[in-house]
Amino acid sequence: MIRSKATNSLLLLIVGCFFAGHACAEERDLIEITIHHFRNTESAKRFDIMMKDAILPVMKDEGIGPVGVFKVTDSEQLDENDRVTITPFSTMEQKLKLRDAFVAATGFWDNAKDYLMQESGNPATERIERMLFQSFEGMPKLKVPGESGEAPRRFELRTYKSENEIQGLLKVQMFNEGEMDLFEKVGLRAVFYGEAVAASDLPQLTYMLVHDDEESQKKTWKTFIDHPEWKSLKSEEQYKVIKLTITKHMLTATSYSQIR
Repeated sequence: MIRSKATNSLLLLIVGCFFAGHACAEERDLIEITIHHFRNTESAKRFDIMMKDAILPVMKDEGIGPVGVFKVTDSEQLDENDRVTITPFSTMEQKLKLRDAFVAATGFWDNAKDYLMQESGNPATERIERMLFQSFEGMPKLKVPGESGEAPRRFELRTYKSENEIQGLLKVQMFNEGEMDLFEKVGLRAVFYGEAVAASDLPQLTYMLVHDDEESQKKTWKTFIDHPEWKSLKSEEQYKVIKLTITKHMLTATSYSQIR
């Protein structure tokens, strides 16, 4: 039986996923995204104090960062009291040891108790979502592109949910084999790209972009969509099967966020 080029490519992708891909896994960041859905503004303020004065100092001592903590400016799923936290870990061991570091840290409890000891029957959060992603091979480490000016920058968190595992793998491949490079070429600057390891709705990938302002965001996206390289890439036979559900959150860094 003669296989098509697209079929052979797909087989290599699947085999690589289960075997060869593990060889470089330790060189790629694990990105944890946590979304706190707060009941009110007061609870969100207490969380900000805890993150700034208790959590982030311990993470810095443990060599974890930069950590991003964001407020929501525009989202159909989140509201202005919610907080989105982006944390890179170099290994799973580093993540698992973090709880012990909090316990051992001098002054941690004093700086965290106002948030952690909420009144019984009146919890600070309605719910907490936590998802774990592995960075793409094409961008193995989280980075903060450029520098923030006087005006706060716009952070765009986008999630692509695929219909099945094959489509999810193909979309990751699509990013690694051309889409990420084209993003960079047209000025869509990425903080990270990650494939979900653990999340409530799989398969999915998530990535974060940063824009100077709304005008530059619209301009660069239009440049990308109209670019001949994008039109050529998405028309390749192997990628025509990809069907995505896309969600987007527009975020602004808190005053203490290490990603700004």
